[in-house]
Amino acid sequence: MKEKAKRRLGLITAGVSGLLNGLLGTGGGMVMLLTLTRLYPDKEKKMVAISTACALIFSIMSMILYIVGGHMRGVDLVPLLLPSLLGGALGALLLGRVGGRLLHGILALLLLLGGVRLLFG
Repeated sequence: MKEKAKRRLGLITAGVSGLLNGLLGTGGGMVMLLTLTRLYPDKEKKMVAISTACALIFSIMSMILYIVGGHMRGVDLVPLLLPSLLGGALGALLLGRVGGRLLHGILALLLLLGGVRLLFG
């Protein structure tokens, strides 16, 4: 696939991922990750970092709209900030030390467990 087509598909994926994240509250980063790693298999860890950054952007936008829409209060997030920041930092530090195969396995397991839980409660 030519670079221009890859970029176009990446932009479309970003839009669809943002839509999914807004509708479901999750999933946008996974769609980004799956698409970007297909487009750039030789740059997998970079694509993980990019999809994580995109998920942050999706999540911030969704959070703002949820607060403005009255679905949650910003103060509800305060107790979650420090553990979230620490977990994110630890994951980013471990990314360079964890093999792609293990990351694939972890992601596949989480997707599978999430799917089973959605289907069967």
